[in-house]
Amino acid sequence: MAREIAHKDVPGEVAALSSADATLHGLWEMQFNECAAEDALRVLHTRVWRDVRNEHDKLPKSLRLELVHS
Repeated sequence: MAREIAHKDVPGEVAALSSADATLHGLWEMQFNECAAEDALRVLHTRVWRDVRNEHDKLPKSLRLELVHS
């Protein structure tokens, strides 16, 4: 999806993708740091997916993202 959006180069979609990417990367980074501090990296995947599911409906609608895309 990211490659398709980049290839089409529609400014609104590129900006929406950049925003979604920053949001989701922030979720991952926050959970990674918390799990590392707690010596709980084994639960990182579960925590990140929980946060992605919670954030999914707030991501830009113009991207038409399914949960797995997020």
